[in-house]
Amino acid sequence: EIGNYSVVVTQNGCKNTSDIITIKIDKPTLKLSDTRVVCEGDSAKIIATTGFSRYIFLNGKEERIASKNELYIKKSGYYTVTTQRGNIKSQKSDSIFVKITPIPAKPTISFDGFGLKSSSPTGNQWSVDGKILVDSVKQHLYNIGSGTYSLKIIEMDVLQMLHWLLLQPMKFPIMLK
Repeated sequence: EIGNYSVVVTQNGCKNTSDIITIKIDKPTLKLSDTRVVCEGDSAKIIATTGFSRYIFLNGKEERIASKNELYIKKSGYYTVTTQRGNIKSQKSDSIFVKITPIPAKPTISFDGFGLKSSSPTGNQWSVDGKILVDSVKQHLYNIGSGTYSLKIIEMDVLQMLHWLLLQPMKFPIMLK
């Protein structure tokens, strides 16, 4: 058990006491392996302090026991870890929040008589022949000419914008002649 210990030896009526030793395990730390946005279907890796025989990861009431100091997760939530060496357990780490971002619905492009229309009412970025059409971010794209049009759906919060910048665009080509 965690605590302070000493040994007392008694021999021939005389006593001698050892120095006091303290048995403790420091509070473990828990962190994300990187800060990228993790999308639904992917995994985030959390890493705990090294050097223990057992790691007890907790997300709410869901407990996962591991012999390694890392855990791959696919579910958003607050995570903590308790470490163990032999029969001695640490206190619980501070919690970290891991967000798994939902994937937006796949957009479609249709012709509406005056131009092109995205199935998404917001977050559109139109391109023609691989070139971004600056300021073309609305649901409708009017005054179109010939070319291959594509559409990226971008979210307006910072994390999802970063996700959009890091990943390959979703393209839905339409040829107009």
